[in-house]
Amino acid sequence: MPTPSLYSVSRLRWSYWGCRRLGFGFMADLISRPVLIGFISGVGVQLLIGKLPEMLGQHAHGSIVDKFLFVATHLAHIEWLTAGLAAAVVAVVVFGWKYNYPVP
Repeated sequence: MPTPSLYSVSRLRWSYWGCRRLGFGFMADLISRPVLIGFISGVGVQLLIGKLPEMLGQHAHGSIVDKFLFVATHLAHIEWLTAGLAAAVVAVVVFGWKYNYPVP
């Protein structure tokens, strides 16, 4: 059985392919730009908070709120090497996005 994250990515990929084949791309044109930007920003914040414990080398379980509270109450237990590597990866992604760095 594949891992949940691999399963989720695979399911998302097949859903995207199916929606393209069925012609559901027009639905994005029906949603106003501010609503779409707000939705995508909300998804980004949820992903960031959900991955924050792993980025800091901690093991938290539960909902997004539980993970956030766990990180907030266990700041003394951060694995600094893991946090530094995560910060470097985020910096590379933001730098590449900001300056349109071509990625193969």
